[in-house]
Amino acid sequence: MKYIFPDTNIFLHFKFFDEIDWQMIIDGSITMVIAPIVISELDHHKRNPNSRISKRAKSVLKKLEDYGDLGQINQNAAIKLIAQEPAPQVFEKSSLDKTVPDDRLIAGIQKQ
Repeated sequence: MKYIFPDTNIFLHFKFFDEIDWQMIIDGSITMVIAPIVISELDHHKRNPNSRISKRAKSVLKKLEDYGDLGQINQNAAIKLIAQEPAPQVFEKSSLDKTVPDDRLIAGIQKQ
């Protein structure tokens, strides 16, 4: 089992995650782990005045919710939504800044 940790831009600007043949790309089964910052940023983008980005963010959030409830995207791809932000000590231990979105993604990955 391999783990992937997509960032927000993957969800907003590329093919929908449930339309990708992960087994072909990764060569095996995967678990897609969604960090809290990704959900937060998608939620922010759904209020964007740019209707394309807003619609896309809403669609992705709905898909994440649906697949997250199942825990599975397809037979070769599981999904795990992380509900809570990492504890402050995770940021401190790795010298990460909680105000920097990429640092929040890295901290979410380290928590796994």
